[in-house]
Amino acid sequence: MFGVDFDYRAEIPRLSKWLDKLPFYSTRAMSSIQAYGEAAWLKPGHAKQIGKGSSGVIYIDDFEGTRNSIDLRFPLINWTLASTPQGALDINGNELFPEALLNNDLEYGYNRAKIAWYNIETVLQEARNSNNPLQKNLDELSRPEVRQVLQKEVFPQRFNDYGQGLLTTFDMAYYPREKGPYNFEYRPGRLDANGRLVNPREAWGGIMRNIDQTDFETGNIEFIEFWLKDPFTNRSSSTGGQLYFQLGNISEDVLRDGKRQYENGLPTPSNAAIPTDETAWGKVPRNPIQVTNAFSNDPEDRPFQDVGYDGLTDADEQAKFAAYLNDLLTNFGAGSAAYQNAQTDPSSDNFRYYRDETFTTNDGILARYKNINNPHGNSPVASENSNFISAFTLYPDQEELNRDNTLNENEEYFQYRVDIQPNMLMGSNFITDKRQVTVDLVNGQQLNEYWYLFRIPIKEYQDKVGNIPDFKSIRFIRMFLTGFEDTVVMRFGKLELIRNQWRRFDYEIDSTGDYKVLSANDPSNVEVLAVNLEENDQRQPIKYVIPPGIERQQQLSNNNVQLFLNEQSISLKVCELEKERARGVFRNFEYDLRQYGRLQMFVHAEQVQGGPILNDGDLNAVIRIGTDAVSNYYEVKVPLKLTNFGATDSLAIWPEENNLDFDLSRLTDLKLARDKAGVSNSQFYSNTIDGLTFGMIGNPSLGEVTTMLLAVQNAKRENVCTEVWFNELRLSNLDEKGGWAATGRVDITLADLGNVSFSGSARSAGFGTLDQKVNERSREDFRQFDISANLDLGKLLPRKAAIQIPVYASISRTTRQPEYDPYALDLTLQQVLDNNTRDKWDSIKTNAIDVATIKTINLTNVKKNRTGDKRPKIWDVSNLDFNFSHTSTISHSPLVENEEIRRTRTALAYNFAP
Repeated sequence: MFGVDFDYRAEIPRLSKWLDKLPFYSTRAMSSIQAYGEAAWLKPGHAKQIGKGSSGVIYIDDFEGTRNSIDLRFPLINWTLASTPQGALDINGNELFPEALLNNDLEYGYNRAKIAWYNIETVLQEARNSNNPLQKNLDELSRPEVRQVLQKEVFPQRFNDYGQGLLTTFDMAYYPREKGPYNFEYRPGRLDANGRLVNPREAWGGIMRNIDQTDFETGNIEFIEFWLKDPFTNRSSSTGGQLYFQLGNISEDVLRDGKRQYENGLPTPSNAAIPTDETAWGKVPRNPIQVTNAFSNDPEDRPFQDVGYDGLTDADEQAKFAAYLNDLLTNFGAGSAAYQNAQTDPSSDNFRYYRDETFTTNDGILARYKNINNPHGNSPVASENSNFISAFTLYPDQEELNRDNTLNENEEYFQYRVDIQPNMLMGSNFITDKRQVTVDLVNGQQLNEYWYLFRIPIKEYQDKVGNIPDFKSIRFIRMFLTGFEDTVVMRFGKLELIRNQWRRFDYEIDSTGDYKVLSANDPSNVEVLAVNLEENDQRQPIKYVIPPGIERQQQLSNNNVQLFLNEQSISLKVCELEKERARGVFRNFEYDLRQYGRLQMFVHAEQVQGGPILNDGDLNAVIRIGTDAVSNYYEVKVPLKLTNFGATDSLAIWPEENNLDFDLSRLTDLKLARDKAGVSNSQFYSNTIDGLTFGMIGNPSLGEVTTMLLAVQNAKRENVCTEVWFNELRLSNLDEKGGWAATGRVDITLADLGNVSFSGSARSAGFGTLDQKVNERSREDFRQFDISANLDLGKLLPRKAAIQIPVYASISRTTRQPEYDPYALDLTLQQVLDNNTRDKWDSIKTNAIDVATIKTINLTNVKKNRTGDKRPKIWDVSNLDFNFSHTSTISHSPLVENEEIRRTRTALAYNFAP
C-alpha cells in the first residue's frame, strides 16, 4: 500500500477585511483556514506459497478431508461379549440361531463358541526384547496369526514419525470347535469327550459395542471399511466361513433373562444384604439401576463382585450347575476333558492374563490371549509385587453398552454378510483392493501374504431385522463369525465407519428445473468413495497417483521430522446408469467466486472391470455451481477420456483432456447472452465453447455460491458402469487490480462571524486494508461530501437591535455505486449497461446506485438580548427565545425506489427572572 497526506494552516487577514465591509458588521478578529487530506493506493498481491505471478491458487476443496472415519478398533474395552444374534439370517434367508428367542434358558448359549479380541502387546512380538518371554521362539514370532505388522506393509506411501512404524492390529481369534463362555452344551452328538463342539459350522462367536455417532444420516456415514490380512495364509485348503455385521438396536442382554447384570451390584462379605434375583444363569442385582461404575473400595470384596455375567464364583457355579456337571460325567466319564475342564470352571468364563506367571515359554501368543476377554476375574486388585497391571479392565462388567442405565432388549438392525474364503478376488464380496506383500520374518524366512480392503455400503444391507425404519438411530454394532470349520484369526489393520463431506444427490440431475426424487426402483447405483496414495497406490486395475504438478503437503512432527501427508481424491462409482442420465454428489458451503479468474479441477475416468465397454466421450463430468443444484445454477460439462487399465503415468491417469480449466467469465457471458436473447430464467440455456458445454437455469450468481454438485453423466451408451475421480478443486488468477481511497477536510474561520467546513471522502472498488482477504475488500465506488456552516447572523443586524440568530446549516450527500449489479450479482454494472440500449442506462444506474442526501438547518436560541439598566418586565420580548430545526433526508437504493423523511421541530420558550 502506498499513501500520501498533507496538512495546511494559515491566517487570512484579507478575508477579515472583506467581512468588515459588510453593513452593520465590524470585527477585528482574524480569519483562518485549515486543510488536511490523505490518499492511499492498494496494490495487492499474494503469498508465493500459493502461486507465482498473478496465478495464485485458492482451494475450494482439495478432497483431503472429504472422508472422515470413526475407528472401531479403539478403545478395546468398548467391545464386549455379544448377545446371541436374534433374527440373524444366512444367505438363503434361514434363521441362523433359533435359540436366540429363548429367555432365561441355558440352551440360549449352546452354539456360542470361543472368541478372543485383543491388540497384541508390541513387546511380545519383538525378538530382541528381554522382556519378551517368547524372544527365543522365533518361529512363534513369525507365525502369520501373531507376527508384527509394519505400517509400510499396508500403507507403503505413509510417512510415520519416530516410534510409530508399527501398525496396531485389531485381532479376533475364533475357535469354532471350543465352547465359549456360558455354553452349557452337554449332549453327545453335539459335544465330544474332549469338550469340543461336534458341529463347528453351526457355532458362532461375536462381540458388540456402542456407537457414539448414532445419526448416520446426519453424519453421512456411508461405509463399513476395513483392511483384513488374509486369514488363510499357508491354509489354502480351508473352507472359510462368514463374517457378519449388524447395525442398529442390539440386545445388551448377554445372558438373556430380561434382567440387567452389573458386577458391582452383587453382595459381598462386607455388604451381604444386597438383594439379588436368581436366574437360569446365576444371580443378578434386583435393583436395575447402577449407581456407580466402580467396584467396592474394600479389596476383600473384589472376588465376590468380579465374577462375570453369571454373578457366580467358581464354587457357586459348581453348585448352581451340578446337574450340568453330572450330565457331562454320565455322558463322557470322570476322566474326560469335557468333564475335567467344566469341573474347574463350569461357566467357562475365567479370565487369564496373557503374562500370567503360569504360562511357559512354550505357550504361544494365541494361547496367551485366548482367555483375555473372559469376564470372571478380569479386574483383580493390583498386587504390590507384580511388575504388570494384570487387569483387562478396571471397571465392573455389565450388560450395558452405551451407559444409559437401561437394558436394551430390542433386536432391530441392518445386517451385512461377508464371505471369508481363501484366495478371495477383488471386485466381489465388497473387496475393493488387494495388496500382496513380501514380509521378512524374524526367523530369517520370507512370507508372501495378501491384505484385502473391504468397503461395505451402509445402505446396501442384505437383511433387515425388526422394525428399524432408517439410519437415524444406530446405537450399536455387533460382529460375529460363523460357518467356519477350524480356528481362524482375523487381523484388522483398519476397522472404521466412513463418513463423507460430500453427500449423494438423491434427485434427478436434468435441466427441467424441477425437484424429482429418485424412484425407489431406480436401477442406478452410486458409491461415494475416497481413493488416496497411502491406501491405493497398488490399486487394480489402475493405481492411484498424484495429479501432475501437485506436490504432497508436509507437516513437521513433534520430533521435528518432516512428514508427507496423504493425498486423496473423491471417487464416484456409478453403475446401471442409463443413457443421458447422471448421478452425483453435492456439498453446501458459502463462496464468492467473483474475485477469481479461473476454476480448475483434475478428473479421471475408467470403466469398471467386467462392465460394459466404454469409449472416450461416452461419459461427461458435470459440475454445477449455484444456490441449489436444480433450479438456480451454472453448469459445465466435460467430455471424459478413459484411462486404459494398467496405466501408471500420471498424465495417462489424469489426462489433460479431462481437466476442468475455464475462465469464470464464460459463465457470466452466458448469462449476458441469455438475457440479451430474452430467454426466460425458468428455461435451461446453454452453448458449447472449446469442447465444454456451459449451461444455466434460474438466476445463479458467482457472488453467492452455496451449493456445488459433481456428477457423472452417461452421454451416449444405453448403460454404463464407471468410476470417476475428482481432485484439487481450485480457483486461480486472483483479482489483484487493487483500488484507492482519499479523504480531506477544509475548515474556514470567518473572523468572529462563524465558520464554514467542507469535507469529502472517496473509495474505489478493490480498496481494503492490508489484513483483508480478497473477498473482504470494497466492491463499490464510494463518494461522500459534507458542507456545513455555523454562523451568528445577528451580527449582521444593527448592534442596537441586540438580536442573536445562531444558525447551523449543512448538506451531506453519500453515493455508493456497486461494482456488480445488485440484481445479477456476478455481472458488473458496466456489463449490464453494455448489454442494454442507451435509453435504459439512466434507469439502470438509478436502480443500482445507493444515494442519500441529508439537508439540515437549525436556529438555536434566537432571541433579543436585554439592553440598558431598566428593570425586567414580565412582558419584555427578551423573555422569549425561539428554536427551529428542519432535517430532510432523501434516498434511494436497489431495494427502495424512493424514500423521503422530513423532520421539523419548532419551540418557543419563555423565561422571566425579575
